[in-house]
This record gives sequence, structure tokens and C-alpha cells, in this order.
Amino acid sequence: MDDMMMELIAKIYGYMDDAEKASFTLEAAKEMVEDQIQIDKDHGRKPLEYDPELFYDTMRVYPAGCRGRGLTYILPGIPGR
Repeated sequence: MDDMMMELIAKIYGYMDDAEKASFTLEAAKEMVEDQIQIDKDHGRKPLEYDPELFYDTMRVYPAGCRGRGLTYILPGIPGR
């Protein structure tokens, strides 16, 4: 997995409120990926090969281990912050 992709997922996760995190679905991940592709294009960047399932799995599984520990996220390839 690309470090840039993980940084993006972590950044987006950090902007989500608790309700968004609790109700996050694969459909929401698909919309998020579509939005990110458009953002990349709007800024003149070539979009990465975003995978909605990766976004979904990462946001649903890894952050759960951080609750109550004072950490925002722990993701593969990114030290806990």
C-alpha cells in the first residue's frame, strides 16, 4: 500500500466526526473515492488508483484499536500520532 494513500485516508478519518465514523459504509467510501478523484483533477494532479474497499476496511478496522488511548489513528506504514 502506498504511503501517500495511507496519509490521505488518515487525514480524511481525522476530519470525520464520531457519527460519520460509526456509520461509515462501503457506499460512503465509494463516494469518498469519487470525490477525491475529482479533487485531484481539480488541482491538476493525476489521481491515484484509489480503492473504495481499502478506504472502507482501513477506516473501519484500524482506528477501532485506538479508541480510548488518546490516539487519532494507527495505520500500517504510519506511526501512531
